[in-house]
Amino acid sequence: MNVIFPNGSDMSSGSPEPINQFIQRIQNASDLVQVYWTLSDAGDRLKLFTKLASQRPGLAFICFKTILQTQGDRILRAITLKSFSELTSFPELDDEQNETFLQYLFNQIKSNDLLTQYQSITVLEQLVPPHLINQVVSQLGGLPKPLNRIKRSVLDQQIQRTSRFTKAYRYNSRQEFLDEYQDYLDFWFYSPVPELFTEPNTSENHESVIRDLLAQSPIYLLPFGLGQWANSTLLAQKVAMDQARFTFQDQTKQKELYDLLVWYLEEQQHDVSLRVQSAEIINTTGSWKQPAEKIKLILKLLLAEESLRQTAMQLLKPQIATLRSVDKDAAILLDSLKFFEEYAHPTQDNLPVQILTDLAQLQSQAQQQIKHIVTITDQGIRSTEILAQRYTLDKSKTYQFLKQQQNQRLGEIGIVINNQKLLRDVLQNLRQYSIESYQRLIKNPFLGYRVKAKFQGMKNKV
Repeated sequence: MNVIFPNGSDMSSGSPEPINQFIQRIQNASDLVQVYWTLSDAGDRLKLFTKLASQRPGLAFICFKTILQTQGDRILRAITLKSFSELTSFPELDDEQNETFLQYLFNQIKSNDLLTQYQSITVLEQLVPPHLINQVVSQLGGLPKPLNRIKRSVLDQQIQRTSRFTKAYRYNSRQEFLDEYQDYLDFWFYSPVPELFTEPNTSENHESVIRDLLAQSPIYLLPFGLGQWANSTLLAQKVAMDQARFTFQDQTKQKELYDLLVWYLEEQQHDVSLRVQSAEIINTTGSWKQPAEKIKLILKLLLAEESLRQTAMQLLKPQIATLRSVDKDAAILLDSLKFFEEYAHPTQDNLPVQILTDLAQLQSQAQQQIKHIVTITDQGIRSTEILAQRYTLDKSKTYQFLKQQQNQRLGEIGIVINNQKLLRDVLQNLRQYSIESYQRLIKNPFLGYRVKAKFQGMKNKV
């Protein structure tokens, strides 16, 4: 049967819409196999089978059985077995059909191919109720170990093999994967994908396996690597974020990754440094996404912990005009945060060496600065409270930061005024001080170099 793609679309694009449309045109196993060979991405091939299983389970079951009985391609059979787990219902089979299919699965369990063995056990466990599984296995011929132990043993063997695959055992002289290593990656791709990403192994070899596996089909595997579909280790998430950054550079892939990155960013239990990276990646989204939508997502980080807040500031500064139109309160908060980031601390290093004899003038200037600091802080706090209520966020981190910054700056101003008073009094009476007093004064980190300068000037005049 010649299959026509919907709207003349190319199924290799990775877009889910053509796959969903085309599933409705599949009538038999031959149609399904034809589409399979048209696809180039392994993840797209899996999606085709799993979507057929969930949307048209009756047809899918028949197609899958036919493929297993007639097709010899190892990966095609692996995808077929894996997709049985997505079936939402099973058709009624007569006793002969049922026994034939169960016997087929049983024979695959006894094979030497670990991928086929693992998947066949998974399908058998799905088809047979748990309280009957041992009886069925016994009737089929029996196995030396219970199914769950065989399955666990397969996993253990594959996990242990990770240590073998150094670079020399992964690539040939043409920098292509060796067959043994590709078979190893196939096992994880078509069988228990989450198991690899949850394995608490931090070795360089394990990291390389994760990296190579993700590159096989990033769109399909990144949800596993980032922990959306099953908890993954921090190592797996770091490698997955690297892959996401690389894949996101292709604008044709951005739509399929965008929601995943947003999910990772907004889940507060995720690693902060990786949430920072996800925000940076999202900020590079192409023109297909409205700038206002992207900014609304990033501005929420102004209320997050320091590293995320700093990231939001750096990403929003160049877009301040758009930010003001999207959310004026976020723009006000950004202004407040920028003020404290750029504020010059009044310390001895940026004060003039000459003495300010007009303390009234100094105090007047200080009062103006204090008023400005308080105003900026109050505006920032008010905006923080509004944003927290608007987006259902915790205000405490940014609120405390603004208060701490205000108190620090006001305290610094008070110290400067007091030191200036002290410095003026000391220098006015310097001639009356003994050598011992002078030596004590010059050890003062604030007054020392000023006293020395003044004393040297007085000596020169003599």
